[in-house]
Amino acid sequence: TIFPTIQVGGIALSDRSPASPLAYQLISRLGRLERKEEKLFTAVASLISECSLVPDLLVLLYVPEEEMIKRAVDRGETPPMTEELIYLRGVRNQLKRSACLTSKEVIEVDGSPSVEEVTSLIVNICLEKISKSGN
Repeated sequence: TIFPTIQVGGIALSDRSPASPLAYQLISRLGRLERKEEKLFTAVASLISECSLVPDLLVLLYVPEEEMIKRAVDRGETPPMTEELIYLRGVRNQLKRSACLTSKEVIEVDGSPSVEEVTSLIVNICLEKISKSGN
């Protein structure tokens, strides 16, 4: 549905991009890429960029570690352990890297505020991008 929409001059929004699976599938449990996975990462990112529809804009949400810990405590859960935080840092780094390789523009948005505030910010970012493109 995305490609046909764009072919006729429409605008398509998606809650996923090629960056997500690339980052999550290749990251090790220790939060880093192993040497062989580094080559695979580069090859897959290159293939995505050449063969798929590359988004004009990718909004990358992140939540600072302090906020993740606070949210877990507020929910009555055990805060993430050091190993889990290392893994999540690695995922975030690979998401940023994947996003830059598979999108024309990447904007990071802090997901700490309320859902309503984050949604409003993302909508405004998209509307601004649309108005600048003349659509």
